[in-house]
Amino acid sequence: MNNMNSKISQFLALLNSAWPQLQVLNSEVTDTSYICDWLQFNWELAFENAQVRLVIYGDGADINGDSSRVSFPQSKSSHAIYCNSKSGQKVQDLLNNRDIVLPANEFILDRFVTMKPNGWYDEGMPFDKVLIEYDDAMAIVDINEIDFILMPIIK
Repeated sequence: MNNMNSKISQFLALLNSAWPQLQVLNSEVTDTSYICDWLQFNWELAFENAQVRLVIYGDGADINGDSSRVSFPQSKSSHAIYCNSKSGQKVQDLLNNRDIVLPANEFILDRFVTMKPNGWYDEGMPFDKVLIEYDDAMAIVDINEIDFILMPIIK
């Protein structure tokens, strides 16, 4: 397992263990962005350092006005976590029910989700899928099919 896959596994363990309590706390606050703020903060805490500012996780935070970041709100994203196929072959897009090709280092992780029985996704447990965006489209792929790679943003 590469180092980023290991860190992603740790982040997912955090999400899955904290999620039930987050739902309780979220029901007790009036701030509609509570969960988004929490997710963005923990994303930054888990993966960023002095040289790395990641692409915003999911919807980002609303705590700092115009910025979707929690820490260093004026910083621009320098890196992204790219989603590559572990096998180098096509992967199953569970949202659109089709096989897709993930060219290396082109598809950026947006957020972790789960699939609901109705075929749509939900930001919730067990956080076993990854939502990726590409060419103004979305795909959802099982995390077991993905190698996560931290790289500078490819322009």
